[in-house]
Parts: sequence; structure tokens; C-alpha cells
Amino acid sequence: MKKFIKYAGIIDIQDVFKMSEEEGGEKPQEIPGLIKPVKEGQEMELTIENESRRGEGVAKINNFVIFVKGAKTGEKIKVKITKVGRTHAEAEKI
Repeated sequence: MKKFIKYAGIIDIQDVFKMSEEEGGEKPQEIPGLIKPVKEGQEMELTIENESRRGEGVAKINNFVIFVKGAKTGEKIKVKITKVGRTHAEAEKI
């Protein structure tokens, strides 16, 4: 059973799914040790922390990396998530 640490306690990932579903929400997308904080099609505002080797802007939400095409370091932009992978997501400016 997958577990992850939250603050000083340990909670079971299944408890997170159960709580989310009881509140009428959708089951979170899961990767080992981390719940993906974004979904494909979601729109949000991000601050670009730095740039990747390919020149894409890099933002993070709870240590989950989001690459944004055409974004530059320091920009605060609104984006739409276009792809969600196991370890990162891709987004475009809107």
C-alpha cells in the first residue's frame, strides 16, 4: 500500500482518495509518492522560476514541475495545462 508523509504524520494514499470522493471531488491522479497537483485542460496562474535547457519556462507546484513554452524567468502568467506526465506537466500561455 502506498504511503506518503504529510508534515509529521503518515497518511495512507487511499484515505486521500476516499476523502476527495466523499467531498464530491474526483479521484486525484497518482504517481509513486506524489499526487499530481494539476489536470489536463486546467487553467491557472504561475510564476516562472527559471528556464529549462530547451528554453521553456519552469514553474513548480508542490515540487511538481510544469514546463511552459515561450515563458521567461520571473514572468507571472496564466497558463493552460496541455499534458500531464508521470513527473511533470506541460502548459501553454493563454
